[in-house]
Amino acid sequence: MEAVQNVTQSSKNMETHNFKVGDVVVYGTRGKHTIISIENRTMGDQAMSFYKLEPVNYAVAKRVSTNSASILVPAATARKSGLRDNCSALEMEKAIQLLNQKDADVPDSILNIPANKLGTEIEKLCNEFGALGIAQSIQVLVTIQRRDAAMPKNLQALLDQLLKNLCREFADHRGETPSNEIEAELRKSLKLKLN
Repeated sequence: MEAVQNVTQSSKNMETHNFKVGDVVVYGTRGKHTIISIENRTMGDQAMSFYKLEPVNYAVAKRVSTNSASILVPAATARKSGLRDNCSALEMEKAIQLLNQKDADVPDSILNIPANKLGTEIEKLCNEFGALGIAQSIQVLVTIQRRDAAMPKNLQALLDQLLKNLCREFADHRGETPSNEIEAELRKSLKLKLN
């Protein structure tokens, strides 16, 4: 996890910006979204701005799906909530290195978190560290899968979702359309860890 923290410290020191309508962003463990509007609402006596997000639908030529539920993210805490740009070249390189490590250094304190609470901890990791957090989370889940022959269904579903999200980010970074080949390449790397 130290590698994740070292790389993300340099990423966090980079210039940040406010998002604007039309930006394609990544939202925590939920994947790619488009900011379709910025809405101002009053909560009690306080005015707040929200980014309204809709998931990107890759099956329809990267257009926003019109029948998906929108998500409102408070602009003031958007980055802390996991709203971010696509991964940088450095983050992508480090994420691939993390995924290619045969023996991940996953602390027992994480491995001993009950399955029903691990999803929340993984979401925090992804929100804080972006693509590197996703790669680290995949490492955690693969380690659990290797240790426990019958991984709980919710954790298997989370692993599948994180893999898909990371593949989409890698494909976008490379200027490609998400493909089964990229996902198969990552899954092959992870399968080697399970053996």
